[in-house]
Amino acid sequence: MRRSRRSAYSQKTFGDFYCGTADLYTYFYKRGIEILKPLGHLCFIAPNKFMRAAYGKNTRKLLASESTPKVVIDFCDLPIFDATTYPSIVLLEKKKPANGDNTLAATFTTASQLEHLEDTLEQIGYDMPRCCLKVG
Repeated sequence: MRRSRRSAYSQKTFGDFYCGTADLYTYFYKRGIEILKPLGHLCFIAPNKFMRAAYGKNTRKLLASESTPKVVIDFCDLPIFDATTYPSIVLLEKKKPANGDNTLAATFTTASQLEHLEDTLEQIGYDMPRCCLKVG
């Protein structure tokens, strides 16, 4: 019963953004962008699952159309925290994306890369054109 009330509330609150199978953190992206001032920045450390999962389609679309992602770092399944997590860092700016906007993207794949984050980001980071952000 409690879950169905929460789902009904989420569906009413988030409308078309709502996805019944989505993790709760996806709604933090939605609300965060809504309350940001224009040109404000938002940065979350959150699970990376929205990047690949079907339920993440609305979140990917939101990030690609209602904001300009500045940095996307995917840590895959590296041991960032003591718990089993799949963390990512997403830094975005609240402005409509423009042609030519790029996102600094990086995927960390080995634990040794974590020892010197800044150097690793410089080595493996790349400019990803906004058009390459996976929306579908």
